[in-house]
Amino acid sequence: MDIFSTIGHVIVSYISVYTLSIILGTGVLAWLVIWLYREWRKDERAYKRNAAYIRERQRKMEEWSKSFQEKQQNSS
Repeated sequence: MDIFSTIGHVIVSYISVYTLSIILGTGVLAWLVIWLYREWRKDERAYKRNAAYIRERQRKMEEWSKSFQEKQQNSS
């Protein structure tokens, strides 16, 4: 009867360790997905901010170029 008890304990402990491993693995995977999503969003926001800055600079350069051309045309 001791052998069956030992085998039962081994099986139950194996199932317990397996279950805990699944739960911990799921938690770690969820944390990793959330972290990667936040990093991706942070990079996306930085990209949009830089793109807006570049568009504004281009607009100012175009305005400056137009005013410079107008000044040249007026002076000639």
